This record gives sequence, C-alpha cells and structure tokens, in this order.
Amino acid sequence: MDDSSKSKEDQQALFKAAVKKHGGWARMAGNGQGIDRHLLGLKLLKKPDEKLPEMYNDPVYQRSNNWVLSTSAVFSKHFRPYGWGEVVPEGFGVAYMTGFDDYLQYTITSRTEMPNEKFCQEIEQAAQDLYDLHAVPKAHL
Repeated sequence: MDDSSKSKEDQQALFKAAVKKHGGWARMAGNGQGIDRHLLGLKLLKKPDEKLPEMYNDPVYQRSNNWVLSTSAVFSKHFRPYGWGEVVPEGFGVAYMTGFDDYLQYTITSRTEMPNEKFCQEIEQAAQDLYDLHAVPKAHL
C-alpha cells in the first residue's frame, strides 16, 4: 500500500490476491487444518513423563506462539461493542465490527506502556487506505 510505484490497479490486484490467500488459510484453520493445529495436536499427545521434542523449543516456533496481535470480528450491526485484553504483555487485542454503511468500529486494548496512540493511528490509516483503494469515483455513480 505504501509503494508509490504501484498503480491503483496493481494495488487492487495485490489486495485481491492477499484476501484470497488469507481466506484460504483461514478456512483451513477453521476446519482444523492449520499448521498450528497439527503441531498443537502432536504436543498434546505427549505423555506427562515424556520430554518435549526439541522442535517446540525452536525460536521460530516460540515466536509463532507469542500472540502479539489478537484479532476477531463480528459481522453484524446488531451486536453491541465488545473486546478483550491483550494476550501477551507486549501485545494488542483488536475487536472490530463491520456491517455499517458509514464506519468501522474497533475496540483496541493494550497495556499503558505500549504505543497505543501510534497503533490506533496506523489502524485508522490502514482503513482510510483501503477505503481510498476501493471507493468508486463519484463520476461512476
């Protein structure tokens, strides 16, 4: 989105590809087919007296289990605001709602030492960027 050498059409195509890829991964995870589910399943099969395999101590695996950003959405304008706290001390909890004609609703939580204002500004800018990317020019209405 920040690459000024990309045309609006290129950005739209890249966004569409990203949404398609994300949707595929989300469907797999929702059906219990996400890679994290397999690794969790194997970890849970370990007997109490067995040593945890070294793979679970790998820094990449450890980082993948540190939920700095925890998000979820409700897609209804009939549900009242909701939210939750951050999952890890250095994280953010982001509950958001869509389904409104003229706004998005976010509940963003974190500890006070986090860069809360900057994070909120980035979310606002991302929403504006997406609106600008997909808005139909008035001449086409």
